Amino acid sequence: MTDRLNWALSSPEIKNSVMVGQFPSTGEHYGLLFRKSNPLVGCVSKALATLTSNGTLQALQKQYLRIYLSVPAIQP
Repeated sequence: MTDRLNWALSSPEIKNSVMVGQFPSTGEHYGLLFRKSNPLVGCVSKALATLTSNGTLQALQKQYLRIYLSVPAIQP
């Protein structure tokens, strides 16, 4: 419950709140889960590689996650 509460209190979705800092990146990566032998795995991997290499993924990050890009990381 504590982790969920911390997330909610730091979320920019709280009405009239202001995000003043964020934790530095831990280098974590996220992925998708497919059933074993799912034929979509190759297609999705290729699409993600293309989006990354042609700059689309970075452009989407700037367009939709801009608020997170402008908030400084909290230094210990």
